[in-house]
Amino acid sequence: MRPKPDIPPRMLLPAAVLVLIIVLAVAAPLIAPYDPIAQPDIAAGGTLAPNAAHPLGTDQFSRDVLSRLLFGARISLLVGFLATTVAVTIGTAYGLAAGYVGGFVDDVMMRLVDALMSIPRVLLVLALVALWGRMSTTGLVLLLGLTGWFQLSRLVRAEVLTARQTDYVASARALGAHDFRIAVRHVLPNVLPPIIVFATIGLGNVIVLEAGLSYLGFGVQPPTPSWGNMIRDGSELMTAGWWISLFPGLAIVATVVAVNALGDGLRRSLGQQDAYAHE
Repeated sequence: MRPKPDIPPRMLLPAAVLVLIIVLAVAAPLIAPYDPIAQPDIAAGGTLAPNAAHPLGTDQFSRDVLSRLLFGARISLLVGFLATTVAVTIGTAYGLAAGYVGGFVDDVMMRLVDALMSIPRVLLVLALVALWGRMSTTGLVLLLGLTGWFQLSRLVRAEVLTARQTDYVASARALGAHDFRIAVRHVLPNVLPPIIVFATIGLGNVIVLEAGLSYLGFGVQPPTPSWGNMIRDGSELMTAGWWISLFPGLAIVATVVAVNALGDGLRRSLGQQDAYAHE
């Protein structure tokens, strides 16, 4: 069994930032001052700079940027968490099966992963989006999740190849435990460190991908707010309405930096330096 790692102090700040962002997203219906999709009188209001009534200003449709930012966090984080969950589930199951079974089955499964990894993820996502067209939030989650598990499967497979040679696995097999029980109850718990690190780092990657797709018009569709389509809304008003794109951009940066810093801290504390040196 791996020793219980100490939590380094450098992880506390990014963890606190991420928790704060999650709390604000969950509490958005309670703390958002306005309806995020309501469009008041555009002729009378229009694009307003930050002021007392609208702390982060309004966009060209008179929608409150602060309210949209808070509700956009719900969408961006929800897509990120769900897509990462899909990727982790598939990658873990695939790598566990390949590593535990071994032999010819392992070779075939890994060659398939090699072929999929040879295609850059962004290129693969854009190609699928071009074929699919505009999609629902559920479709976006599936797209990002089903294209994000390849690397994890290789990491899990490598850990399983080592774990299945240990004494506790041999003891369980000698006591008559079935292969499925050995894999799930004895091998899987001991390969969790790379899975945890991958999930943390992968969350930041998915948030950026979702924002990019929404910016291009392929992701979350208006009037539902997400950080990506909020940046797109203000992209043509950078001089007259700089705040429209600035604040969702800062939210993405803060979230991704916090997630990556947390993932790096977990990687170091769980002893996964070599496996994630290229991240």
